[in-house]
Amino acid sequence: MTIGWDDELQANNVDIGIWDGVTSQLTMIATRISATEGSYVWSIPRDLPTGDRYRIMVRDADAPLRAQYSSGYVSIGTTPRPIATTVKQVDEGVDVQASPFPAAEMLTISWRDRDVTKVELLDLHRRLSSSVEVEHGADHARIDVRSVPSGLYFAKLVHRNGSIVIEPAMISR
Repeated sequence: MTIGWDDELQANNVDIGIWDGVTSQLTMIATRISATEGSYVWSIPRDLPTGDRYRIMVRDADAPLRAQYSSGYVSIGTTPRPIATTVKQVDEGVDVQASPFPAAEMLTISWRDRDVTKVELLDLHRRLSSSVEVEHGADHARIDVRSVPSGLYFAKLVHRNGSIVIEPAMISR
């Protein structure tokens, strides 16, 4: 998982933790990371209980009361729910699938609708990681993810009529 933060804390170093919303426990992930890095790659431990009520915390290492939490909950070990930012129209019969889940080298996005023009792979900050133009009438696209960091991503399918469908995808090595 790639954990990112902005410079709003104005800290030199940050501590990173994961807060369990079910047990109200904070587990530290990393301490005294240079704040200028802006992100930290964390391998989720296999023994971390599955759940969908986790939040990521980044705090000033020298002033721990100055902290930021992820705006929403993070799912660990569960299938994430798809999210969308701007949707003009969503066709409920699209039936989109990202596979394998997680992907290590190649990610295949497939769909029933034959009107997709482009597939974009977005990170959690909605930054574009990869983009593939789709041939007219195609029902899938393949994205090489060998150079993409491990973590949760979203495949954004753009249709000719402007509608958008979002499907979660996981990259793991």
